[in-house]
Parts: sequence; structure tokens; C-alpha cells
Amino acid sequence: MHEPSGYLLYKYAGRPVFAIPALASNFRQAAIKRFQPTTWRRGTYRGIVHASMLLGMDFLLNQTIESPAEVDSMLSDEWTLFLSEMADHLGVSRVDAAVFWPPQPDRKRIYVHLFDKHSRPIGYAKVSLSLSSSTNALLRHEGLVLSAFSEIKPISFKVPQFISYGSVANYTYLLLSPLPQYARPVSRRRYFYPAACVREYAGPTSRFGVAGLHKLSWWNKYLSVIDERCRAFHDELLETLSIGEISICMAHGDLSNNNIVRCGSEIWIFDWEGSVPDAPVRTDEIGYYLATNQPNIRRNPHRGTKLVKRKYLTDATPDMKASFMIALAFRVASDIDDASLIIQNWRNA
Repeated sequence: MHEPSGYLLYKYAGRPVFAIPALASNFRQAAIKRFQPTTWRRGTYRGIVHASMLLGMDFLLNQTIESPAEVDSMLSDEWTLFLSEMADHLGVSRVDAAVFWPPQPDRKRIYVHLFDKHSRPIGYAKVSLSLSSSTNALLRHEGLVLSAFSEIKPISFKVPQFISYGSVANYTYLLLSPLPQYARPVSRRRYFYPAACVREYAGPTSRFGVAGLHKLSWWNKYLSVIDERCRAFHDELLETLSIGEISICMAHGDLSNNNIVRCGSEIWIFDWEGSVPDAPVRTDEIGYYLATNQPNIRRNPHRGTKLVKRKYLTDATPDMKASFMIALAFRVASDIDDASLIIQNWRNA
């Protein structure tokens, strides 16, 4: 098993962003290419780091550490054991790993890109550092969804291949094939919404009587997270749903430009942890719009709520209103804050 002599740690605003083995510059450049920033600030940071690598000056931006476990107290010191298991699953004698931390430390996650001895990407691991069984179950669920896609073989989009799910030391992991080396994030512009892909994976819809809402896999979670601030929305939702039935189907659950990349003419959709077979039929349509406008909603929830209501409720039929509101309820159950902010500001917007 290859044991690199330390890692190079890169930070932004005092927080760890990624760590890579202190190997040759070609590996460092291969590793930075796997970093797909989700904000313009992190995108700018990535550009600066990449340029410094090309100039041989990135030593000004990093510090040497023994292993990623030195940075994150939640990582165990069994890091080499984890890498050894990843190598076994991937059928190679050794792997080198680039470790990325999410912008939200409370996610208790790391993302590990795995490379062969020629610095070629051969695997990607989502690693949970949480002891919560429900959190770790999300990784297992995503593995099951991706395994199902391998049987279906979608036409309009591609997904990573499921390789393994398991635990080693204190880590619970989901090991997948890497995204294509030349994949690039999609435009943040709203019009990119991949409607054809959504229609394909959604499959046939079914009608569900509102008297059986409690049978939906996510409804009780929604009820458990709303509070008095959500009362106006919830009361109006129940009144609107009293018209009869709602349409449900499979949904990604958190579709956004952060979970889509393009490689030539191919569209790749990933991060299927929140996927369910009984989501409201407009879940991904509305969720994609909210994700695109998430910064504005967070900055001014009252104004954001007014704009969202104007877009979806102006001249809406009762059925359109019901499908919009129940999609918001699903997104709240998924712990996505844009929808939570909207329903908290529902009464006065």
C-alpha cells in the first residue's frame, strides 16, 4: 500500500477545503480538476489555486500535514486502512486520495476522489463521519437507487456506477465510479432545467388520495419539522388538498445545478440520497427553481416568498396550487432551507 509522505492542506476563510498527497505537481493538478465549486467565491478560489499550481507557487497557499485525520477531529487515525479498503474494491494495489470538505461543516461528511498510480481518477467515495443511523442510511439508499438505474439504463441522462457500500474504522462510505474527467458543471441559469431527464426517471404518475397522506414516506417528517411559524401555510395546504387527490412519482428530491454536470452531449445527474418513489409530481421542477434562486431567498425571505408565490400562484387552478404547495411540503421534509423560509413567511408575503 502506497503511503505518501504527508498531505498538502488548502484552506479558505480558515476552513479546510481539500487535502491532497504531497506528490508530483501533475497529481495536484489532476486533483484540483475534481473540485467542482458550488459558489462563485469557491470557484474563484479554485481558479487561484489552479493557477498557482501551474506556476509552481501553490506552496504559498498550502500547509503540510501528516494526514486528513490531523485536520478533522471526527476522522479516525485509521486513514490508511480506509484507503486500503478502497483499493481492494477498485481492484488496484494502491490509491491516492484527494479529500474535499463540504462548505457546511455540520454535514459531517468528506468527499474522497481516488486515483491510480498514473493520477487517473478511478473512484469517488462519499464518506459519513456521523454515527447517526439515519444519516448513514441515506448513503445506502443512494446505492440502491443507483443499482436500480444500472438495470434500467436511462437514455436521456447518465448516473455514476454503484461499486460498494460499507464501513471501515469510523467511516461509513458509498463508493461510486467517478464522473467523467472532462465533465463540467451546468449553467446556473434557470433555463437549463433538464425536463426530458426528469420525465424519464419520474416514470408513470399515480394518483393518491389525500386521506392517506400519512402513508407517504416523507409526510411524517414534514409534520415533525414544522412549527407555529408554518401554521398559515400548513392550514392552507390542508384546505387546498381537500379538493381530492394528488399526483406522485419518483423524484430526485434535490435536483439543482450542483447535482448535474455535462460531458459533451451527455448529462450526468448525481447525489440521489433524497430520491423517493412517492414525491409530489412537481417536486423537481419547483425544487430546481428554488435552488437556482436560493441565495435571493436566503438574503430576503419575505421578498423571495412574494416572488415565488407570484410565479406559481398567479392565475393558478386549484390543482396547480395543490401540486405547488405539496411540492414545497416535500422540500421542507427534505430539510432544504429555501422551502422552510418560504412557508415561514407565507402569511405576510
